[in-house]
Amino acid sequence: MNLKAALLLLVVLVIVLGATGGDDSAAAVGNAIGEAAHFVKVAWDAMVRNEV
Repeated sequence: MNLKAALLLLVVLVIVLGATGGDDSAAAVGNAIGEAAHFVKVAWDAMVRNEV
């Protein structure tokens, strides 16, 4: 699975989970997106700067 397919799958899951949950589900989805964005930033920084 390439990066584009993985991102598309993540977006679909967020939409489905958010639509079926409620306020708690929306908060959980928001937190998951925030954590995912953080991990992407950390990975990008490590790749660009060669740091871990």
